[in-house]
Amino acid sequence: MDVKNYIDNVVIKEKGIPYFDVLVTKNGKEVFRYFNNATNTATGKEKLYMYSCSKVITAVSTMLLVERGIISLEDEVSKYLPCFNDVFLIKNGVKVKPQKAITIKHLLTMSAGLDYLFEEKPAVMEEFEKNPNATVIDIVKQLVKYPLNFEPGTKFKYSLCHDVLGAVIEVASGVKFSDFTQQNIFSPLEMKNSTFKFDDKGFEPLFLANDGKIIPFPPPEAKWANDKTYESGGGGLKSTVEDYSKFLTALASGKIISFDTIKTLTTDTCMEFEVKNSFTCIQGNDYGYGLGVRVRKVPTNFGLPVGEFGWDGAAGSYGLVDLKNGVTVTIGMHVRNWPNVFNEHLKIVEMIYKTIL
Repeated sequence: MDVKNYIDNVVIKEKGIPYFDVLVTKNGKEVFRYFNNATNTATGKEKLYMYSCSKVITAVSTMLLVERGIISLEDEVSKYLPCFNDVFLIKNGVKVKPQKAITIKHLLTMSAGLDYLFEEKPAVMEEFEKNPNATVIDIVKQLVKYPLNFEPGTKFKYSLCHDVLGAVIEVASGVKFSDFTQQNIFSPLEMKNSTFKFDDKGFEPLFLANDGKIIPFPPPEAKWANDKTYESGGGGLKSTVEDYSKFLTALASGKIISFDTIKTLTTDTCMEFEVKNSFTCIQGNDYGYGLGVRVRKVPTNFGLPVGEFGWDGAAGSYGLVDLKNGVTVTIGMHVRNWPNVFNEHLKIVEMIYKTIL
């Protein structure tokens, strides 16, 4: 069965995925594209909530500032966000300062000690409710009122680190995070349908995998995902498969950040942590974690090399960059809790690789 038939007959019909889009480039040129949905009305221009695929753009934006000498990976976050001077831990019931200050690198490696538990932080939720114009900087000021989960640099924990990075980028660059990404990534790459600004019009319907069924799901209601003023570096990107592919293809050709910077970005950092093996990847155990991206540690028998990198999002969108073979793969989906019904991104990648390598 070829890839197109697999998408039609297995992904959409058998597994019930309402919408699926794959775009592959090799050496900067499109070599495969196929999209479809359950109603055969897909156009390939569908707008998607990209969720955590946002993180790669935020990480690259951070590295742009590093390349320009505006920030350093070893800079303390408090240099840009003074409220981070107040971070603390609870040890033996006592409030104590961490042994190490949180750095930019800690944010990129998600080893800062933060978490994703907005709802368990009343001061954060109250700021959202009382301040209709709450920005990421406003929320960060409330976030530091709660204890860190561990000493910075000792563990990996999936968390709000990239949202905080968005705030750092805003302060360091002197422009709003959404404007920085527009000026430095979206406009130069002609990503005309991508933004971190508020947008709730014209999106592909969003679904939810629940108890083995795929049901309609409302657009993001979480304040940090689609608030009118809160620009989430960790999950706020709105884009299309074609646009996101332009971003990945530019990375593969060294057009946004240099290959030396990409080498830094894709160096597995997990072994730096005092507590080893604290990173797990939904795409399998053969990945470590670099500066905001998964990084392949073990080559596959179908061609993915060590160093292949990327990330995915909460609705199933997926990105892959393979510098060795000059390949990028972008997959668009719009199903929350997708691993419960479909966890075959790498199967799709394998099928494609067997035809293009």
